[in-house]
Amino acid sequence: MTDLASNKFWDAYWERIKIPSRINPTFSFDRCLEKTFSRFLGANPNVKLIEIGCAPGRWLVYFHEKYNYQISGIDNSEIGVRKTQENLKHHNIDGKIYKTGLFDFYPPEKYDVVLSLGFIEHFEEVDRVIEKHLSLLKPSGKLVLGVPNFSGINFLIQKYLCEDLLAKHNLRIMNRSFFEKLLERFPLEKIFVDYIGGFEPALFSSGEKPNVLSRAVLKSLGALGLLRKISWLDDVNSWLFSSYILGIFRSRG
Repeated sequence: MTDLASNKFWDAYWERIKIPSRINPTFSFDRCLEKTFSRFLGANPNVKLIEIGCAPGRWLVYFHEKYNYQISGIDNSEIGVRKTQENLKHHNIDGKIYKTGLFDFYPPEKYDVVLSLGFIEHFEEVDRVIEKHLSLLKPSGKLVLGVPNFSGINFLIQKYLCEDLLAKHNLRIMNRSFFEKLLERFPLEKIFVDYIGGFEPALFSSGEKPNVLSRAVLKSLGALGLLRKISWLDDVNSWLFSSYILGIFRSRG
């Protein structure tokens, strides 16, 4: 199984994250995800949710607090797991966090919701990854898959800022067509598939050592970010510039 992003990469990434961490409803990206979840997922204390690639646990906090779900998560980064456990403890939330790779995980139970945000795009053999996701679901359970959209204008911007970051992503799956065609290959029923998030300046990264021009581009993007406080822009979406692709499916297995 080809993993495009190493444990070293993720350990370094999560080491920079400060705890406590939770979603920010005033941040446009979090707001867009939250609005979509609220359309298709409802509160139920009997629902068991597991997040794949769960660090630092901010969405686990959200689903427990807003929907009263019983939450679990897995992550292959030792630092990511530690940060997640610290985050749940800070919010006084009980949750089972497993330090393991997805293909080494044999769950003690099946789940009503499998949440996977920004995970599957780091693999070449994506169908195998999705099969493993489905193996964790109860019959009629919900699979929630999200990936960033580095296509169109976003590809050009990120390529200029830091092309190395693109190499850690499977760009072939960053389109709505890929998500729609999952229905042909897996026992899934579509609940929702679309681009969300609008144009999101926070999507981009210049890497660890940006040059002068890269810093100038980031500064300009930061200024554009002020526009994303306008919530009606959340509904302006296209493959050309939207920051995210989200699919919500029901298992027919």
